[in-house]
Amino acid sequence: MSHSFNVDNPLISVGIPTYNRPEGLRQTLGYITGQTYKNLEIIISDNCSPGEETQNIIRKFLNEDSRVKAFRQDINKGAVFNFNFVLKAATGKYFMWAADDDLWDKNFIEVLCKLLLDNKSAVIAMSNYKTVPRDKLLPEQLRARLFHTFSSNFDNNWSNYKSLLNYLKTGNHVIIYGLYVTKVLKRIGGFHSDCRPFFHCSDYLTVLKMLLNGKVVFTNKVLFFMVDSGVCLTRFEILRSLNIDRFVMQKILRFCFFPLFYLYDLLYSIRFIVSSRFRIFQKVVIISLSFRFYSINNFNYICEILRGVGCVVQGVFRKARRAGAI
Repeated sequence: MSHSFNVDNPLISVGIPTYNRPEGLRQTLGYITGQTYKNLEIIISDNCSPGEETQNIIRKFLNEDSRVKAFRQDINKGAVFNFNFVLKAATGKYFMWAADDDLWDKNFIEVLCKLLLDNKSAVIAMSNYKTVPRDKLLPEQLRARLFHTFSSNFDNNWSNYKSLLNYLKTGNHVIIYGLYVTKVLKRIGGFHSDCRPFFHCSDYLTVLKMLLNGKVVFTNKVLFFMVDSGVCLTRFEILRSLNIDRFVMQKILRFCFFPLFYLYDLLYSIRFIVSSRFRIFQKVVIISLSFRFYSINNFNYICEILRGVGCVVQGVFRKARRAGAI
């Protein structure tokens, strides 16, 4: 297959960072190699997965599809390194990250590529999406809330400034899995990382830095399906049932760092906004929305904490009643 940079059919790089999820990797490679848009380079970076299963799957796709390139790290260097490694290896005009546990419509890349080609001031394109639980036995009332949208009045004719304001108002980080203009993504340093404790990175800031350089364009078609482990969608059910194992405790401890995480996001966002090319008045408005976004995140965090505590108390009472009944 010919890889080219021609205007109508530019080369698109798909970076797949992976670690020890062989079946997820197999599924992702199936979705990506099956895209209707064919001029792809598919870059896999295995972050030193144990055993041979991951490598066996990679070798299978290497033998079957000449568009696949594969790398294996000699030690596990962390997720952020792996995300930026596949970006560094990319040579396409456009680039996207593909997680090894998500799902894509076969037209995902083709539709987003056309959006970028038709909108020269855009630096990211994204589709609407659904969150898909890994646990297929979720209660129906939870399934009914799994549809998400970026904005009910989203307009691809918006200016870069208005596109950025919309992002700060909605805070929808799923844009991180959209299609990027590669040279801009590389120029901002790829997936944002910093010295913050525990997380060390931010998808929010990655998108923010991109939108300081151009706008996002969007299709309302649902072409992306983000798989959730269930710990997010069902966390209150888990707490209410007191089904708190080591994995859940790790998630709870991680959740306790969120206020600090939000503070780092705010401080870095102010730094990037101040050094951007927007006018002074626009910078003031953008920074004020950053403070608003920071406040909303912390308010929601407090509400989540209170709700979680309430679920645990409810679970304790349920357990006590059952014990009394016996």
